[in-house]
Amino acid sequence: MRYSATLGKSSMIITFLVGVFFLALIGLGIGYIRGHDGKPIPLYTSIVCIAIYTIAYAFRVLGYVLTIDELIIQRPLFNVYIPLKDIRDGGMVDQHIKAIRIAGVGGLFGYWGTFASFSKGFMTWYVTRKDRLVMIVMKNNKKILISPDDAAGFVQELKEKLA
Repeated sequence: MRYSATLGKSSMIITFLVGVFFLALIGLGIGYIRGHDGKPIPLYTSIVCIAIYTIAYAFRVLGYVLTIDELIIQRPLFNVYIPLKDIRDGGMVDQHIKAIRIAGVGGLFGYWGTFASFSKGFMTWYVTRKDRLVMIVMKNNKKILISPDDAAGFVQELKEKLA
């Protein structure tokens, strides 16, 4: 079954503000393409802004699919496939997880990458919102955090498939 993953309020705000900021930087860069001596000024800032936004957009989470034998984290580029045989358990997270981003994206079109928390340790996040979190614990003790819109339904179906 497919579970949607809509952006939460904080992700929407961050995505909007970063987009406005990047557009302003790009606009300033285009307005000053030539210096006083007539030589072109490098457009590195514009290129970096466009690259960051494009990468975050391409790897954002679109949804989650539970099949007979795997969990698929749907993204525009490179879906993530997790075999159900490698999952030990999954459950709702009842508290806000305070974590530090080690590598990945922290709000632009969601939260994905490697995060670390004092209480949970290292985790891989594929999250679009922070209010409906599901923790998946792998047999090798790796933790994966996801945020399906119907978190309770997802956990129920996952537990049925793992039984």
